[in-house]
Order: sequence, then structure tokens, then C-alpha cells
Amino acid sequence: MKILTFKRGTMFTNCYFVIDEDNHCVIIDAGGDAEFFINKLADKNLTPDYILLTHGHFDHIMAIGDLQTTLRVPVYIHRLDAECLINPDISYMRSFAGIDKPFMPADCLLDDGDLIPFGNDHFEVVHTPGHTEGSVTYKIATSLFTGDTLFAGSAGRCDLYGGDHFELMRSLNKLKSLEGDYRVYPGHGSSSSLQNERLNNVFMK
Repeated sequence: MKILTFKRGTMFTNCYFVIDEDNHCVIIDAGGDAEFFINKLADKNLTPDYILLTHGHFDHIMAIGDLQTTLRVPVYIHRLDAECLINPDISYMRSFAGIDKPFMPADCLLDDGDLIPFGNDHFEVVHTPGHTEGSVTYKIATSLFTGDTLFAGSAGRCDLYGGDHFELMRSLNKLKSLEGDYRVYPGHGSSSSLQNERLNNVFMK
């Protein structure tokens, strides 16, 4: 499995391509413009299988509208953040990006513990609310895609719509309690390891 990271949009959101041995690809979060992703897929001869969203804030979904119509691959989001795709106020698409046109609804609504097959493995959905009600972490092999729940040395804000400080602390403890070590791929900033965050991240103490 290969992971490519692209920083997109005004918030420098980390968007990921997870690639299997057959050049099939899962896109995790899609900030910025759709043309960038479409060109990258073509340049690298990748076949997209899914678009997985860690949550519904504007900077993680801005390319979704055009990708839905162009790539025609299913979009997955936790059921508690599903409204973000069709309500530009709670996704902050209107206020931060000046876009008030809703996207199409997600194709699949997720719950904690759901498994999404990919190649010879699968993504496991770990519900990690706090940044938003429907924030999730995607776990596959030894990788965690934590969205805006856990960052290297920090954690997500909880003062926006659907945010909850106590839920965020519970979610961080949930990640801390996972057995073994994982590479942490957050929604912003650099990657880290779960063990490093257990030891050094004040939000995980």
C-alpha cells in the first residue's frame, strides 16, 4: 500500500491517495479544486474506488461537487455529518468559501465499526466525534487517517457547529487506547506516530 499526500486549498488541508498494488486508489478528503485530483489520477494511472471524508467541513469537501459528477465514484461520510454536503451553512462553505450551492448527498452513510473493503484489506471506521459530530478516523493496516481530530502535537478545535470538547477528549482517549502503533495522517500539518502522540501530545495525557 502506498500513500500520497497533497496539501490543498487556503487551509492547506491534507488530502490523501491510498493506493493498492493494482493501482486502485481511495481519496481521503478532497479540499481545493477537483481538476487537481482528476489530473493526478490520470498522471499516475490510478483508478479511484471511493472518496472517504473524515468530516464535513468546507476545507475537506470543496472538490466533492465536481468529483461526484466527473469520477462517478461513491462518497462516504459518517451519518452525523451527512448534512454538511447539502447545507453550506453548517459546512461553512458559504461563510469561508463563498459557495452556497449544495452538493449531492453522500452515497454511503457510515457508522462506528463499519468496514470498507480495499484491495486485500479494508478501512475500519472509528467514530471520533468532538471536532464535529460525525468526525471519523479511518484505520487500515498500520495507518490512521485522523482528519481534524488528532494532529501532530495538537488536536482539533471544538468551537464550530457540532463541536464538543468532552467528546473530543473521549475520542482522543479512544485513539490512545488502540493496541500497537500506527502512522498518524492528520487533516493538517505533518504526519506522526500514535506512540509519539501518546508520549508527547498534551491533549492525549
